[in-house]
Amino acid sequence: GDTSAALAYAGRARTLQPKTPWVMTKLFDLQVRQGQWQAALKTLDQAMKTGAIKSIDGQGLRAAILLGCSLEAETAGNDAGALSFAEKSHKQQPDHLPSIIRRASLMNDVGKTRGMLKVIRGAWVHAPHPALAALYAGDEKATDALTRVKKLEELRECSPDHPESRIALARALIDAKIWGAARTHLDSIGLENPPSRVCRLMAELEEGENQNTDAVRHWLVRAANAAPDPAWICSDCGAASARWTPVCHRCDALGTLDWRVPE
Repeated sequence: GDTSAALAYAGRARTLQPKTPWVMTKLFDLQVRQGQWQAALKTLDQAMKTGAIKSIDGQGLRAAILLGCSLEAETAGNDAGALSFAEKSHKQQPDHLPSIIRRASLMNDVGKTRGMLKVIRGAWVHAPHPALAALYAGDEKATDALTRVKKLEELRECSPDHPESRIALARALIDAKIWGAARTHLDSIGLENPPSRVCRLMAELEEGENQNTDAVRHWLVRAANAAPDPAWICSDCGAASARWTPVCHRCDALGTLDWRVPE
C-alpha cells in the first residue's frame, strides 16, 4: 500500500528497461494515483511512442491528463500555466466538456472575457452546461439581473430549444422577477414529468409571483420524487460527483467522468 515507494521502484525499473511495456504502464498508473500530472503526461507520450499504450487509447486519456496538469499548475500558483494546459486539453479534444469548462473558467479569472464568451458560444451548440451559462451571464454580484437576462437570451440563440438554454434563461428571469417569461420557458420544457431542478424553479416562481404556499409545497414534493439532476458520473463504477476530477473518487479510473443524469 506504499504508493510513494512503489513509484520510486517503478522509476528505477524504467531506468533499467525504458522500453518494457509493463514498466511504462505501471509507472503511468502510479503517477496518476499520486497526482503527478506533468510527469504522467511525459510517461504517457513515451508509452504511446513505444506502443505500450495504444495511440487511440492514449489520445483519449491525454485530455484528462492535461487538465490534471492544469490543476497542478494552479495549485502551484502558475495561473498562466494552468490556462495553457487547459487550452491544450481543449484542442486535444474539442468536444470534451470538462476541458471547455476549465478553459472558460480560467479565461474568466484572468480577464479574457471576450475570448471566454467566444469559447462558450462555440461549445453551447453541442455541449450546454450550467457552469458555462453561469460564466456567460457574469457574476451575480457585479452584474444586474436584467443584464444577465440579455446575456442568456443571446446565449440561447446558439441552441434555442435545448432544455439547458431554457433552464438557464428561466433562472435569470426569476432573479429579474420577470415571472411570465420565466413560466413560458419552464412550460416549454414540459411539466408532465419535469426533472428535479425544473420543479425547484417552479416552486421559486410560485413563491415569488403568487406567494402561493400550496403550489410551492406541491412543486417541492414533486422535486423530491422527480428524476435527479445531472452530475459527473463515472462510466466504470457509476459513482456520482458534484465536480469533475481527472480520476473517479471511488474507483480511481482515469478520464471516466461524464455529465449525465444518474441511473
